[in-house]
Amino acid sequence: QFNSYSSQAIVVAYCLTPQVAFFSLAQQLGQMINKVTDAMGVFLFPRISKETTNFESAKLASKSFRVAIVMLLPISIVIAIVMKPMILLLYGEEYLPVLIPFYIIFPALVVTAASSTLLMYFQGIGRADVIAKLTIVPLITQVLLGISLVPLFGIVGAASTFAVALFVTACLQIIVFLRLANTTMVDSLVIRREDVNIVREFVLNKLKFKKLLR
Repeated sequence: QFNSYSSQAIVVAYCLTPQVAFFSLAQQLGQMINKVTDAMGVFLFPRISKETTNFESAKLASKSFRVAIVMLLPISIVIAIVMKPMILLLYGEEYLPVLIPFYIIFPALVVTAASSTLLMYFQGIGRADVIAKLTIVPLITQVLLGISLVPLFGIVGAASTFAVALFVTACLQIIVFLRLANTTMVDSLVIRREDVNIVREFVLNKLKFKKLLR
C-alpha cells in the first residue's frame, strides 16, 4: 500500500493529469490479482497462529506461497491477454495508453501478491514489526528512482519505479522469511508436484460443485 501512495504522489508531482489518471487506473486493474492471495490470507493467519512450533508455521506459510504461485501464474496470463479487449470494451480506445504502465507493473504485482502470503507468517509468530521494517528500503528506492526517472520518462518512468519497488519488497519478504524460518529457497519455496495437484483438485472440485447446482 505504501508503494502505491508513494508512486501516485510522484506521478502527480511530475506528470500531466491524463498520465496521472492512466497510471492510477493501471494500478487499480493490476491489483485485482491481490484478491486471490487476500482470500488465502483470511484462512492462513488463524492457521499459522494456532501452530505450536515455528517449523510448522513456516511449513504452512511455504506451502501457501507455492500454491499461490501455481494459482497466480495462469490467472495472470489470462488477465494479460484479455486486458486490451477489456479496456476497449469498458473504457474505449482513448484509454489504451493504460496498457503501457499496466504491463510494466503487472509482473511485479503478481510476485508481490505471492510473497504477501509470507506476511501472515510474520504476524502469526508475533513478528508484525518485521512488516513495517521491510517497507523502509523499498520506499527509499522508489523515491530516489522516482525523482530521477519520472521527470525524464513520465508515466513509463513512474511504472518502472513502482515495479522495481515492488520487486524489492517481494525479495526482502522472501529473504527475511528464509532467515526467520531457518530454511532455504529450495527446501521451502520451490514449486512441487503436490502444489500443482492441490490447485488442480481445487479447480476440479469447484467445477463438479457447479455441475451439481445446475
